[in-house]
Amino acid sequence: MSVYEKLGPMAGESFGVSREYYDQAENAAKGITEADVKQASDKLQMRFPGMKLKMSTNVERGRAASIIVEIAEEWKADLIVVGSHGHGFWTRNLLGSVFDGVVHHAPCSVLVVRTPPVE
Repeated sequence: MSVYEKLGPMAGESFGVSREYYDQAENAAKGITEADVKQASDKLQMRFPGMKLKMSTNVERGRAASIIVEIAEEWKADLIVVGSHGHGFWTRNLLGSVFDGVVHHAPCSVLVVRTPPVE
């Protein structure tokens, strides 16, 4: 599952941006998210060709941490696996952290997988 955020006007924009611009940007975000989910699904199927588990994918729009927690509650999930970019304290506080929100509000266990460092 992956979640993309709803786009909208930002406070303090010094120029007018049309509604069509935001619609196109949101459609692009949705398309990228759907492509990422398909790529991840394809990789799992290639990596585990004999997998007997049923796998489904889901793309949602909204605040990622909230949506992930809500879906986990609906599914009665036993485990949520969520990625982390490994940003430091200040970046997490400035930009927000999906994994932090999920860890603190999830109805089940959460496994946080860190992105390998770039060398």
